[in-house]
Amino acid sequence: MAIDVKGLAKAIATQGAGWQAGATSMTALSDAERQARLGFVPPPGAPSLGQIDQELRSGVRSQSPFVAAAAIGAPPSHDLRNVGGRNYVTPVRDQGGCGSCVAFGTCAVIESTVRVASNNPGLDVNLSEAQLFYCYGRSQGRNCANGWWPDAALDACKQGLAFDASYPYSAGDQNCSNLNANWKSRYVTITGRQAVSGAAIKEWISTRGPVTGCFLVYDDFFAYRTGVYRHVSGALAGGHCVAIVGYDDTQSCWICKNSWGTAWGDGGFFRIGYGECGIDTSYGPYGAVGAGIVEQGAWSSWASEGGVLNSQITAANNANGRLEVFVRGTDNALWHKWQVAPNGSWSGWASQGGVLTANVAAGRNADGRLEVFVRGTDNAMWHKWQVAPNSGWSGWASAGGVLTSNIAVGSNANGRLEAFARGTDNALWHKWQLAPNGSWSGWASLGGVLASQICVGRNADGRLEAFVRGTDNALWHNWQVASNGTWSGWASMAGGLTSNIAIGRNGDGRLEVFVRGTDNALWHKWQVAPSGSWSGWASLGGVLTSDIAVGRSPTGRLEAFVRGTDNALWHKWQLAPNSGWSGWESLGGVITSNPVVGSNADGRLEVFARGTDGALWHKWQSRVFAAPAVARETATEPAAETMPERRATAAEPALAD
Repeated sequence: MAIDVKGLAKAIATQGAGWQAGATSMTALSDAERQARLGFVPPPGAPSLGQIDQELRSGVRSQSPFVAAAAIGAPPSHDLRNVGGRNYVTPVRDQGGCGSCVAFGTCAVIESTVRVASNNPGLDVNLSEAQLFYCYGRSQGRNCANGWWPDAALDACKQGLAFDASYPYSAGDQNCSNLNANWKSRYVTITGRQAVSGAAIKEWISTRGPVTGCFLVYDDFFAYRTGVYRHVSGALAGGHCVAIVGYDDTQSCWICKNSWGTAWGDGGFFRIGYGECGIDTSYGPYGAVGAGIVEQGAWSSWASEGGVLNSQITAANNANGRLEVFVRGTDNALWHKWQVAPNGSWSGWASQGGVLTANVAAGRNADGRLEVFVRGTDNAMWHKWQVAPNSGWSGWASAGGVLTSNIAVGSNANGRLEAFARGTDNALWHKWQLAPNGSWSGWASLGGVLASQICVGRNADGRLEAFVRGTDNALWHNWQVASNGTWSGWASMAGGLTSNIAIGRNGDGRLEVFVRGTDNALWHKWQVAPSGSWSGWASLGGVLTSDIAVGRSPTGRLEAFVRGTDNALWHKWQLAPNSGWSGWESLGGVITSNPVVGSNADGRLEVFARGTDGALWHKWQSRVFAAPAVARETATEPAAETMPERRATAAEPALAD
């Protein structure tokens, strides 16, 4: 039935409740029509709306204790619609006759969080409530009649959230069939959510963005026009979810964005007293963590840099961020070319002389000077280095040894370079700078029996870690026990490898290794915590015909590149930092080498490969990814699977000290 607005106005005045009621877009609707415009239901195991109602009425569930924002270093009031004249809140929308308020409140939170994170209040970030509710919500059994809850909605957004143009909203249950197949050309993702309470809500809003607010709706709320709402009369209609976009300690209230259009409330917004109707004590609130825009498909076409290559490619960054690539030419000398300016055009090819019998390794000294390492015709390690950062090169110098592999180079925690190679006994041997930028030690053995090239990564605490394939085709590793210090023995990480190893470092510092399995798919495993233990193997699918290259985008997401059975470049990427992965996507081309990835000075990834003409070809991201939000949490990795193993024997490991 219609709400008695005049009677409600008298009750508000009598009780001194401090808000104004009037005819709104909601007051003339039937009870059923109004209830259809709610949509929050408690998650499994949580108290029901009725229980919360009784606890609020009886005082068992007390209101949130008032803590002045100034006491926690926050401003006494903060309204994201006006932060120094800048509006970080997106326009009010209308959910219509569908219980999809959780999707609208969640999208509103993420939209403003992205704007705050990028410090760009004008950023176009109109997200698809339709995808969130009719795709992700529907997959969890939710629909217009039975609603949802915000923690589940925020968790779903870690898979990526489309822009509204890819799936415009209309009220009424749908089966996700209207989602544009190319929605991932530009979308938003988060790494997780964080529950906040009490005064921490104010700190979050004033520094990071809005939070979700789920509360009990009584009949009088439908007639709200302006002021600070406090429940006066009427029955419990249901649960509702909105975005809390501000607060005001002088009025002891939250400022909220609703999803009933601009004809309700104060242009679609409302103020509600601290603790009123359980808005800040019952369910959440939650803030979005690690929110940012992801732009896929933002790659240039392939471009040739000429030359005739006789090896795989190595890419490194100069001290000022300029990429530089190194290859062996048809004369077996070292050739290189470099960006003339950071993120800019490239020089011609220049020879560094020498006679190489392996691929090139490059490292960067503590003072920024590049240093390259190769195997010579005497199978010793030879190296040369920039005389000054970004400057000319020394002559060749021998570092001795008898090598039977390419060289791998890592940088110790104090900046000293360390080189690794396989010896004639198939063990791992290494030598290192005695001081940053200084002279070198002799060769020392780390034991083992290697059946692959060596891959070296650095843990979050600075300790180097070496990875190889053993004679049993499993992954084996050996690591520094302390930064710059001694090494552990060899330990098996199992698996059945058919490629060399690639390593990347997640946004939170955890190492992740990638290999081709016996099924030719991409397999990976990762540290469960920074510098910690490792997960089991998990498949990322695909059919690979090359080794793997791994890069990291400016948002902290790892991206893997391989050659497919069509000889094109294929890639897949983490949907959010430290999180799940996309499907495979082709970047075209016809390549005849392993891909190599480098990072431009502005963070854009650039991939290099040899073409069918023997020349160097490359392509690069043409846009920079939006920055993630200030706060971030570690998301859960995909569940581990068992990697198909191919072992020579089930007896003792073949790689051992």
